[in-house]
Amino acid sequence: MPGWPSRRRWNHDLILAVLRYAPEADVASALDLLPAGELQQLARLLTQTTDLRQVARGILVELQEHLDGRSAAPTVSPPTSDGTTPTP
Repeated sequence: MPGWPSRRRWNHDLILAVLRYAPEADVASALDLLPAGELQQLARLLTQTTDLRQVARGILVELQEHLDGRSAAPTVSPPTSDGTTPTP
């Protein structure tokens, strides 16, 4: 199928950009539209390729900042162009 690899890469990059910059409510709304099986597969793939300890640390920092009354700043670095997340 001609053009398939470039279309796949374009979709890959589009998803990364949208997840990075779209409002959380919009992402949540889009995820609500996915069938349960696709949502389960996406969740499984994300958890298999993500350092969940880093995610947990980010959640804890955000929660602590919220409890302290400070504005929560993201502490997890955004994914790089190859989809990996750099570690500090």
